[in-house]
Amino acid sequence: MNPHPPKPPETTVNVPRVKEKPSSVFKNTQAQYWDERYQSVPWAYGQEPNDFLLQEVESLGSLWGNFSGRRVLCLADGEGRNGVHLARLGFTVTCLDFSNQARAKALRWAEQCGVELDYPLVDLNGYEFEPQAWDLIVSIFFQPPAPTRERLYAGLSHALKDQGRFILEAKHDSTNAKSERYPGGLTLQQNIKPLQAVRVKDCVRTLNEGPFHQGSHQVTQLHAQKMA
Repeated sequence: MNPHPPKPPETTVNVPRVKEKPSSVFKNTQAQYWDERYQSVPWAYGQEPNDFLLQEVESLGSLWGNFSGRRVLCLADGEGRNGVHLARLGFTVTCLDFSNQARAKALRWAEQCGVELDYPLVDLNGYEFEPQAWDLIVSIFFQPPAPTRERLYAGLSHALKDQGRFILEAKHDSTNAKSERYPGGLTLQQNIKPLQAVRVKDCVRTLNEGPFHQGSHQVTQLHAQKMA
């Protein structure tokens, strides 16, 4: 008699494996990444406002006249180059970002320029819009992961006042690997419904915005309106 009876056969359980994204894929969605960038140079994206934003706000001037009392929300405004300019034009400006370094630089600069910014430190991945609060929402090279973008932009109509506007410029990459993170105009128009596009264009243009935005880039430019 065998003193060591054979062990029963082992049962193999097939556990589905979750495909993990490399940690570096979305490193530029983390506050530490941006703190380090904003510490590395005096002005990461220059001090001049984005020129597409300038163009579109100028067109609003002929419709709205004086911007005094108009409320604008600048998403991921970093060092405040767009927010400070809009405050100089008379807008009441709220900037949002999750970088302490960027916020500190923006508030110092605003003080030097004699304007005020409301600048709460906010992670936009969990941000909820204030309803019916904004005449203008600005998104300049804010490139969140697709779920964050879709959730936020679906709420734009809820956040804007009647006839309110949304102005965006963002990098666009049509390759399969990056299209979710850097979509073009067709996808963005779907994301922002029921806002209606006033202007939308996918194009290649030359950027000259500080040391980190230089040279030829494929971008999407979008100006949309909430209809009454």
